[in-house]
Amino acid sequence: MPLPAAPPKDPSSPFASMRGHHTAIRYPDFEAARSFWVDTLDWRVLQTWPYGDLTLAYVLPPDQDDYRLEILAGPGAISTTIIASQAGGVAHKMALIVCIALVSVLVLVMLRVAHAVGARLGMTGLNIATRILGLILAAIAIETMADGLKGLFPALVGR
Repeated sequence: MPLPAAPPKDPSSPFASMRGHHTAIRYPDFEAARSFWVDTLDWRVLQTWPYGDLTLAYVLPPDQDDYRLEILAGPGAISTTIIASQAGGVAHKMALIVCIALVSVLVLVMLRVAHAVGARLGMTGLNIATRILGLILAAIAIETMADGLKGLFPALVGR
């Protein structure tokens, strides 16, 4: 089935200069993620690096160099924050509190401008955003449920 013609471009949009560079995806196991993208789909590893308890990597499609998929593998952000709060002295805990406060302020600012952004996007834009974010949320929920089932029933994954 051929793809339909692309809708007309809108160079007057304030978002017209936006270009996709990379997308990030979270996995509990780095080697499983690397194996899937590289061994199964023939993607290429551009760079791998550690970041705290996480392992990060950029992988590129087989025949494209201007788009990257960032793989994040390791414990979750909440777990990392809890573990980080237990390590270090007073200065370390103060730095953690400052980071949490900055994230809180950023969320407050985003919530304050949400109405204006919603008005700018219009009903169609909001419907598109709702569907995309709903799909992402469903994928996260399925991944979480699958991880829990793997823990409960190790025989399902061959352990």
